[in-house]
Amino acid sequence: MASAGTPLVAARVATAAEAAFAGGDVDAVLAALARYETEQWGPEITRVQLAIVELSAGNLDSLARWLHDAKVDYRDVLVAHAQGAMPQAEGEASQEAARALIAKWGKA
Repeated sequence: MASAGTPLVAARVATAAEAAFAGGDVDAVLAALARYETEQWGPEITRVQLAIVELSAGNLDSLARWLHDAKVDYRDVLVAHAQGAMPQAEGEASQEAARALIAKWGKA
């Protein structure tokens, strides 16, 4: 089990990660979260890290995706955390609509 926080991850983030990734490689999770902070991708680091941990729900692939999203725009992570995840069918419909719009722009 990881320590109650690394120098770059607040203790409450470490506690949340240990709970979400129980039985997993918590040290790897904390290292990934610490890299987000050291890359300085936005304000409210602890809040974003906590949202990432909760949204990933103990899944390392999901953790990586949410970390990537936070680096692109941390507000996307905070909104997803506040509003909850989009249902898969709705997400697929939104992606299809976006692809159609992009295709339309290419034919203008």
